[in-house]
Parts: sequence; C-alpha cells; structure tokens
Amino acid sequence: NMAHIALTAGDGELELHDVHVNVEIVCGTAVVTVDMVFYNQHNTTLEGSLDFPIPENAVVCAYSYEYNGKMLPASVVEKEKARVTFEKEVRKGNSASLVEHVKGNSFKVRIYPLQPHSPKKVSVTFMSDLIAADKSLCFQMPLHSRSSLRQFSISGSVNTEEKIEVTSSFKNEIKVVSDDGLYKIELHKKN
Repeated sequence: NMAHIALTAGDGELELHDVHVNVEIVCGTAVVTVDMVFYNQHNTTLEGSLDFPIPENAVVCAYSYEYNGKMLPASVVEKEKARVTFEKEVRKGNSASLVEHVKGNSFKVRIYPLQPHSPKKVSVTFMSDLIAADKSLCFQMPLHSRSSLRQFSISGSVNTEEKIEVTSSFKNEIKVVSDDGLYKIELHKKN
C-alpha cells in the first residue's frame, strides 16, 4: 500500500523535486520528518493542496513551510478559526498554510502563495510505533510520487544492541554504519 504524495493546484499536480526523509527510532517509536520541495511550473501564483498520507496509527506532531527563505512552524488552532484565518490571509495576498485531518491516516495541507516558476519547501513530522513482525520490530515508509524526483535521500538512526536489517528496493545502495550500538542509515539518489 503506497502513500501517494501530491501537491495540486488548479487542474494539475505541481512537480515534486526533492524529498528527504529523516527517521530517528527511539524506544520502539519512529520519529519521521519528511522534507519536500515542490515546484510551481506555471506562470501564475497558485494556492496548493498537499495530500499527505501517513502510516496507520501515526500522529502528526509538527509542520512547517518555507516563507522568505525561512521555515515557519505551525501552531495548533481550533479548526474553524484556522480555516477562517487562512482564507482571510489568502484574500489579503499574505502567506498562509493550513493542515487539516481528512480521515483515517490522511492529511491535507493548503499552502498560499506558490509563486510562479519557484520552489516551495514543506516539512511534516510524525510519530509512529514500530510494527511487530516475526520476532522483530519493523518500520515501513512506502512513498510514491508521480513526479520524477531530482533528489531523494533518507537518513536515520537507531540505538540498539540488536542487529538491524534493511529491506528496501534500494537495499544495495543504503549505507549502514554501526558504532557501539548506534546504527546510522543513509541513502542519497539524484536524477
């Protein structure tokens, strides 16, 4: 079951250029930060809507988006107040973003403005319990994008005395380094 990440605006998808996933595993819980860079290939300023599914039983714990070269963290606000504030800021032409729980494990992020021929970085952090499978604990992060990525990277660490095993379609390209019980994992791909 692949999680499809898409940022749509108007009638189509914007290009997803870069994805970096950082995973820190602590006491049976994965803290995952997904940084994504989208590109507005159109000639007009747009509002984007990011559909972002997360693993079952995961919880979003942080969100930020790029504004004037800096990442702005989100704050939790009552749902209706957040929506009204977002729409008021968009009408004024100000930068705004809104994260809404859709259903199940799906979230929708609205972002304005997406400037023409410009990138926009967004970052989502969530926590997810590891999955018990065959006398071991597993972390799964199936991602899918219809865009051809310019860059994809994953990094992570887990502090354990147990041996870890990486299973992935990129298994031979993933670098795993162990130093006294701390495992560090890295993969970098470029198109």
